[in-house]
Amino acid sequence: MKPKLLICSDTPVYSSGGAYQIFEPTYKEVSLFKEDFSSISWITYRRPGQSAATVEITRSTFWNWILLPNWRGGSSKVNKLRVLLSLPVQAIIILREIFKAQVVHLRAPSVPALIVIFLLKWFRFSKKHFWIKYAGNWGEKNAAWAFDWQKKTLLQLDRVNVKITINGQWPGLHKGFVSMENPCFTERDYLSQSVNNKIKHSLSEPLHWCFVGHLEAFKGPLLLIEALQDPALVKSVGSLTLVGDGPLFLSLSALVKTLPFPLILPGYLPRHEIFEKVLKTSHVLVLPSSSEGFPKVIAEGMLYRCIPVVTRVSALEQYIHHGENGFLFSTLNKDEIIRVLKLVTELKDKIDTVADKAYETASLFTYERFHGRIIQEVL
Repeated sequence: MKPKLLICSDTPVYSSGGAYQIFEPTYKEVSLFKEDFSSISWITYRRPGQSAATVEITRSTFWNWILLPNWRGGSSKVNKLRVLLSLPVQAIIILREIFKAQVVHLRAPSVPALIVIFLLKWFRFSKKHFWIKYAGNWGEKNAAWAFDWQKKTLLQLDRVNVKITINGQWPGLHKGFVSMENPCFTERDYLSQSVNNKIKHSLSEPLHWCFVGHLEAFKGPLLLIEALQDPALVKSVGSLTLVGDGPLFLSLSALVKTLPFPLILPGYLPRHEIFEKVLKTSHVLVLPSSSEGFPKVIAEGMLYRCIPVVTRVSALEQYIHHGENGFLFSTLNKDEIIRVLKLVTELKDKIDTVADKAYETASLFTYERFHGRIIQEVL
């Protein structure tokens, strides 16, 4: 008989009538394992409102949704206190579900993952398999205390029945750690782009630039706009598209009529629209962020030969090789961003070669490859 799977995460889920809306990239990743389990129970938080970045799932006996109140924390002391007081209740619910499942999947860092990691530290569930996906920046220094505690505890969980998948290769890890690429598209999607977009770089000048992510200061959209206005770059900008929402959206909207190039702000878009309307038509994807894990949009951009220009953080430099399949910012300031973006504009007839190398790298991020590796190396 197939085993039962329990997932513990803080994945956004919204409920409406007889269906649920769940964050699409996470659902697509988890649904790869539907044929491997008899049922999947999912503990996460019910979010208010709705989001464009979701897919609708009808109620069924296969999916068992256990939606907790929105105990996710926040910046205020009241929210943090509310989460702290809720931990015993969350732990009881989670522990009850662990005993029902044969395989437990944690998506960390998150509060539900923190609770299960704490339970694993003190108790042994010898007949159960635990797969912990730590999606954050494993190499991050000065992380929040909860993230830091989770990382330190995972380093102590050297057990046969515990596997931890992370982005990239890092020193000092025990044999339970597995470096794993985040899946982004199917092999069919990958092969379908083998000849598509090959000549888009030679057909258009100036370049179309894009950014995909939450619009907040540490992600760097304002730095990017400032850099592209430099006299050495401004003539290379056919347009700049910033996909996403966040605290900077209104201030960025106010800049639209003041810039020397078109600034497009579509807000949040479903993934298929990001693919078709943005990545497929853009030449360069720029993410000048001070903190990242490994954003899926980087691999998705490479699928469409959209050259990635990213910060040298986390495991990004283990996949993006400066001047070969993309470019890296060594630091985050206006001068460095201008310097690196100028390298892109100076590629000229070599730009197709870099774009092709980016496409080759994208082959690591298929759903089929991810599923096969998880089954063989983790579960």
